Amino acid sequence: WLAAGYALWTLLYVPGSKVLVVSINQPEAVKVVNRIWDMYLSLPKHLRADVEVIKPQRDRPTQQIQFRFPDGRISTVIGLPSTKSAGHGETAALVILDEFSRQEYARDTWKAVLPPTQKEGGRAVIISTGNGVSTETGGNYFHNLWENADDYGITKRFLPWNLHPDRDEDWYNQHAGKLALADRGEQYPRNEREAFILT
Repeated sequence: WLAAGYALWTLLYVPGSKVLVVSINQPEAVKVVNRIWDMYLSLPKHLRADVEVIKPQRDRPTQQIQFRFPDGRISTVIGLPSTKSAGHGETAALVILDEFSRQEYARDTWKAVLPPTQKEGGRAVIISTGNGVSTETGGNYFHNLWENADDYGITKRFLPWNLHPDRDEDWYNQHAGKLALADRGEQYPRNEREAFILT
């Protein structure tokens, strides 16, 4: 949700920008695009930057939203499934890699989206739960980026289950305690070790 909000801000306040959302499949990418659309619809008129909606023409977006500014510039968000070619040839102000640890072509996607985001101050936001680890010969590429973040110039943030103000040990025992250890590490990790090693 935070990444979707940042995407909407980029679309409305960086006129002419492109945002790419790459997720594990097309329906999941469309869900993120629809979150952005719902946020746009919830904005008061004075925060909508006087844009004209080009896409969707009616109802909900299927893959794309386009806004035209009074000066003619167009901002676009496109939802893409994880494929070997997702993001190749695109230039983007922002790329959101959603549930990156579960993307079959994560390494290819990272290679494709990194150059476009390095132009003109673009950014990539990588979001994921843990899903195993990387090895020298492969494994989970999200874990590889996490472990080598300093070398790659990536800022990382780990969000533990108890970051939510209404969650305490009793809550954890009642909800997370019902899951197997690996599932608990995936859904409700306390730290990086649980998020990656236990999964």
